[in-house]
Amino acid sequence: MPSFPRNRRQQPSLLSSQHARGGFPNSSKQARLPWFIWTVFLVAIAFYTGLILGTSSAMSQHPLQSNNNNIPKSPSEEGIQMEIERRVQEELTKRNQQSSLSSDTFTVSGKKQRRFPFETENFAVGAALVDRQEFVSTFDTGGPPPLQPSGKNQQVYLLYQTAASIPNKHKEAIQFASSDSNGLPPVLDVPTAISECTSLNIIYTKPMSSLHQCVAIVGQYESNHILRYMRMGDKPKNPLERVGRGMRPNGINEFPPPNTKLQEHNWQQLVSYFTNGLPQAKEELKPIVERMTGVKTSSLLKNNDENASRPAIIAMVSNLGQADLLTNFVCTAGDKMDLSRVLVFCTDEETLHIAQGLGLNAYYNDVLFGEVASRAAVAFGDQIFVSVMWAKVVAVHVLQQLGVDVLFQDADVVWNPDMNVHPLDLFTIGGGANIPEHVFTDNSSEFDILLVDDGARNVMFAPYAGNSGFYYVRTNDRTKWLFTSFIYIAGDLMYRVKSHQQVLSNLMSEHATTYGLRVKTMSHHPYLFGGYEYNSRTSLMKDVYRYKKVPKPLLFHMCWTQSHVHKKAFMKQMGFWQVNPQCADTQAISQISQEDILSTCCAAEPLVECFYSDKPSVIPCSDKAPLDKGKHDFWK
Repeated sequence: MPSFPRNRRQQPSLLSSQHARGGFPNSSKQARLPWFIWTVFLVAIAFYTGLILGTSSAMSQHPLQSNNNNIPKSPSEEGIQMEIERRVQEELTKRNQQSSLSSDTFTVSGKKQRRFPFETENFAVGAALVDRQEFVSTFDTGGPPPLQPSGKNQQVYLLYQTAASIPNKHKEAIQFASSDSNGLPPVLDVPTAISECTSLNIIYTKPMSSLHQCVAIVGQYESNHILRYMRMGDKPKNPLERVGRGMRPNGINEFPPPNTKLQEHNWQQLVSYFTNGLPQAKEELKPIVERMTGVKTSSLLKNNDENASRPAIIAMVSNLGQADLLTNFVCTAGDKMDLSRVLVFCTDEETLHIAQGLGLNAYYNDVLFGEVASRAAVAFGDQIFVSVMWAKVVAVHVLQQLGVDVLFQDADVVWNPDMNVHPLDLFTIGGGANIPEHVFTDNSSEFDILLVDDGARNVMFAPYAGNSGFYYVRTNDRTKWLFTSFIYIAGDLMYRVKSHQQVLSNLMSEHATTYGLRVKTMSHHPYLFGGYEYNSRTSLMKDVYRYKKVPKPLLFHMCWTQSHVHKKAFMKQMGFWQVNPQCADTQAISQISQEDILSTCCAAEPLVECFYSDKPSVIPCSDKAPLDKGKHDFWK
């Protein structure tokens, strides 16, 4: 790393130099020792010279003239004082030249350049490089890897902020640049590099491609947040302005604060929830949860061990508009998948009727969900979509109050019944009996929340990029406080930004830095596919569903769709749809008697139908137009 330029202001005297810099030009003990000796030596000469001269002068003076200050000094006295001042100035000049040579040039007469100047020693004294993969494996903070690995992102820059944090065997290489290494910091293994660190701050950064980004490290009262400045407008020389984390280069703010109307709506919703909804739901759900898990909730609530193994419940949320997706989930699971741990939070009575008819554990509470629309969302992020998001937050929060872990999944998830693996096995501490060793990650039990990688790498979902349509929550104090905090802001902020996933991502990041919440994104998991794989990893989709080179995943989450219509079309041409045509209308399903819903609505085999040639499919759809203009036929 290039050195910072030193302050070249003229230093008029030794005293002013010391006051301006808080010490001597070179801060090392080796450099300070000769200065200390020279200073003592020169002061001693001045003192004894003055003493001798003063004594001599006093003895030669007439008693009556001893107090006369106008008596001229003898030539010998003036000469000695001038010589002392000359020598002091010569030494100052010499030391300043040596300091300048050693700090402002790469090497001069064998002297090495300091990586950081004296003026930054309060926060930067040395640097090293370590292998990126080794570092993120050693310190798994849970974030997803880059979607496209780059040779320009293979090392981690380690900044040492105190001399005591530097490994003893590498002090010189870390603190000084050398021509042998072209001035670069030494490359160390991680254990060596951090061997003397008693604290480690990890900063993730990747500038947007359209930003000419700079990073300033300021010695200051410690902060766990990054303050952003951007040049706004179309003029490149506009001044840098303070902006929030959601500001895009085009001026769109992805994190606007809720307006007054939304805040007041949230207050009313919270009063209703905590006064009536939550107490009632806990009382009504208690026997349901105990029947599903076989464990008394009272014993779960008494157990404060955050590492304790708790029974888990799969929570789903559905309104009448999504009841066809809920029906399809059950139909595709068939008889091979155990659905006894699935609990559906229904936002209307019609959906409750359908869920119970499908053989699922189901719950409805009009106080909790009375404001949730029953229609299907027309588009991603509309008001119907957001109202259902509130119910998703409530479902997890209520179950946590009963002491169980929660696997939350959306209704547009399909399971693969041919794998003989249950989704809960992925999150069982120690791994399920049927989980291959290469799939289960032993460190998954170290995290509080595990999410599937959404695939998006934008400002809204940083830093975890987890999809909120399938995630596992281990119930402990950290996660309970997370979802209580989510409840507090879901009624205004979530309605403002129109995204459950965006608010949860931001909140997890805040709780990770403040409370030590441990979040893990399960990236490129061979058992967990979603909208990113479907829309962006065409070669993988071909290997799995066309060429049969890669096994099918355990579950497929059909997210990344613009509307309910597109979602069903993708599922049908992928062979993920097993709902008979007479049950395509959710109102029609709600009119069927509960005992007949399964036999009437579930088809024995997938009902495959083509819609778009460019989207992955299990059969050729070349006779159909592409959905995305300019995209190639999946089967050609």
